[in-house]
Amino acid sequence: AVRQIDLNARFHVQQSLARTLFERISLSDTQTGHSGDYFIVGEEHHVEQGGYRHRVRWLLEPAEDDRFFIIGQHKPDGTRYPMY
Repeated sequence: AVRQIDLNARFHVQQSLARTLFERISLSDTQTGHSGDYFIVGEEHHVEQGGYRHRVRWLLEPAEDDRFFIIGQHKPDGTRYPMY
């Protein structure tokens, strides 16, 4: 499973600025053949050279459907974590 992804915001402006914590994203890598859904659980921005260089790192958790529940849509059963 993927635990983090780094983006160069110069080339991925929409993706790096529009996403929010706990948003579900889909990743696909043609080189390894890996694909999966993940939740963004952490975010780190590095801005250098007066904003010319902007890198974003997202910390990720697999979006396994049985690990999380959405408040108001699922009932907590002791094995899931709340997501909103």
